[in-house]
Amino acid sequence: MQLVAIGSPIGTLRVVFDEQGVSRVLFEGEPLPEGAVEADPDAAPWSLVVRFRRYFGGLLGALDAIPAAVSGSPFQSAAWAAVRAVPAGEVVTYQQLADRLGHPNGARAIGRAMATNLTPILIPCHRVVAGDGSLAGYRGGATRKRWLLAHEAGQSSLF
Repeated sequence: MQLVAIGSPIGTLRVVFDEQGVSRVLFEGEPLPEGAVEADPDAAPWSLVVRFRRYFGGLLGALDAIPAAVSGSPFQSAAWAAVRAVPAGEVVTYQQLADRLGHPNGARAIGRAMATNLTPILIPCHRVVAGDGSLAGYRGGATRKRWLLAHEAGQSSLF
């Protein structure tokens, strides 16, 4: 398990990966997983560092080809795949995502799946909002979530 630190407008991200894909995206201040070792950023696979820099530079599809190496229940995996299919610049509610998955009573389960997402930004759980449009819980905090949504909507210069 290796990691690279990537500077971004929302703080330094530490991206943990192995040959399978990215297993964690950590915000500043979050503890590192045990056993993670620093990698040469230029040698990281999938042009990892370059792709994150391009995303933050405005090329919003730059992260699409990076594999996420996460495991969860079949429902969580389906929820993460569904949110990864939400285009940058768009948002969905927890209920809308549950409906898309054929679980009309599953809004809370969608919320739990997003809360257990270990690879925020890569699996863009920030694109899921409450039914009233409010920015419900986000591991990175409401300020980061607001910034990411504004960035994807082409309005990050407002922050």
